[in-house]
Amino acid sequence: MRLRLRQWQAHLQAPLAPFYLIVGDELLLCQEALDALRQAARQQGFSERQVFHLERGLQPGQILQAAHSPSLFGDRRLLELRCSQAPTQELATILAELAARPDPDVLLVCSLPRLNARELKAAWIEAWERQGVLLDIDKVDAAALPAWLRERFAAAGFEASPEAIAVLVERTEGHLLAAAQEISKLQLLCPPGVIDIETLLASSSPAARYDVYAMSDAALAGQAERALDILQYLLEEGEALPLLLSALCNDLRHLLAAATAQARGEAPATAMRAAGAWERRLPALQKALTRFTLGQLQGLLDLAHACDRSIKGRGELAAELGLLRLLCALAGRPLLRPLRPAAHLPHASARMPS
Repeated sequence: MRLRLRQWQAHLQAPLAPFYLIVGDELLLCQEALDALRQAARQQGFSERQVFHLERGLQPGQILQAAHSPSLFGDRRLLELRCSQAPTQELATILAELAARPDPDVLLVCSLPRLNARELKAAWIEAWERQGVLLDIDKVDAAALPAWLRERFAAAGFEASPEAIAVLVERTEGHLLAAAQEISKLQLLCPPGVIDIETLLASSSPAARYDVYAMSDAALAGQAERALDILQYLLEEGEALPLLLSALCNDLRHLLAAATAQARGEAPATAMRAAGAWERRLPALQKALTRFTLGQLQGLLDLAHACDRSIKGRGELAAELGLLRLLCALAGRPLLRPLRPAAHLPHASARMPS
């Protein structure tokens, strides 16, 4: 069965299927869909949870063993499989085998980035969809973003003016996590009601030149020192690490799309537009593209995944250090200097949602 996001909440009120595929590139929407599924699973008795990152170093057979090994305490289990790209043939064979042997005490959830039409026809995906649910999360493009923001404002108890929505569209450039955080900030500062452009601007960070977009722009321009100064400021101001990482990951995905197209003899700018890059950022992205090979960009994305695991408390690399390395690498420079110590800077785990 295939669902769209608008059908998700209603579906989760019924008994859960044994298999779920969550496919899409919108990090915020995928994360919220996963959170809602976890909550429904807990309510239906899946009290134990394991997470597997299907990347280098993980043996596919470990997944099969985990799925068919009984829980130590006899609990029903939720197994999450996170893929940064389409699975290898070996892994796809294991995933297809899982679909052939469903276990009523095991709920399997696999999250994947956006797949093309050929990848969606893979045998293992068709097997999972027959036994369970494929949630296909569409990208919120520039044309759909104002309506998405209106719904988000309404869910938060606000009615935003068209001018306020236009400003938020311009400032966040389609970055849904940043837009959602601006609305959350308004919830803390304002009572429910109308949000006009003055209220929106008054709630913004006092140092407009020191925001997540300025940090990313500096890195793309090769201005490593400036990018690090902005990162230091944002961390000291308590900016959420997932937002900082997500901004860099968006740029990396656009650069990877461009490098892949370039290797095929296609136009990189066209590929970046198709991947969701905003027109204003194309010159900076194209300039940064000249500093990297396709392999180097894939290595940077691997580093970004390591940062993500650290932010969630599952990696060996300190979260701030991982961001520091990623930012320097994106700027085309080696690790320049450590971040300045700050006694009032809380540890990453104190700021991160679970």
